[in-house]
Amino acid sequence: MKKLPPANQMKQILTSKGIQKVPKSKGDLLKKVSEFFAIPILKQKKKKAIDTELTVLHDGIRRFVTQNKELFGKCQTILLENQPVLKNPTMKSVQILLFATLRDILQPDVSKAPPQLKIVHAKMKVEGKKGDEGYAERKAGSEKRVETSLQSGKITRAQHWRNHLANYTKKNDLTDAYCMCLDFLQVS
Repeated sequence: MKKLPPANQMKQILTSKGIQKVPKSKGDLLKKVSEFFAIPILKQKKKKAIDTELTVLHDGIRRFVTQNKELFGKCQTILLENQPVLKNPTMKSVQILLFATLRDILQPDVSKAPPQLKIVHAKMKVEGKKGDEGYAERKAGSEKRVETSLQSGKITRAQHWRNHLANYTKKNDLTDAYCMCLDFLQVS
């Protein structure tokens, strides 16, 4: 069998095999039919996003922002990458929670103006083919753009940033963030 037959057909198959007491539920029918035939293995769909409880995400984000409150407080602007809703709903949740948590923790300090929070669309970082087929090209493009920037002589401590990038496991995440900063500062 390449495909599971409907329940009434499974009942007919079992009757033709001499089974007197044919099960009524589809699950029991399937078990009984599998005694006579190889049942196709159903391919399970993989989730694209981890199924993480929002409270767990929020607790982690609050802890991160609280631990780095002084650093965030020194910023004039904080850039957050806009995340796709349907493609990666967990990261969209992280984006929204991070935005809200930064506002909640940094704005109560009335002694100074809080950093401005800006959402940056992902496509603004580097040009390339759209969609999944252009993903690798865009990632390579952002790494090349960062290296060109670091070689330009305009970046303070360029060698420090080259070393930092070389030791970073998720280079494309770091280079994407770097490109967002270049665009914000209008540096090529």
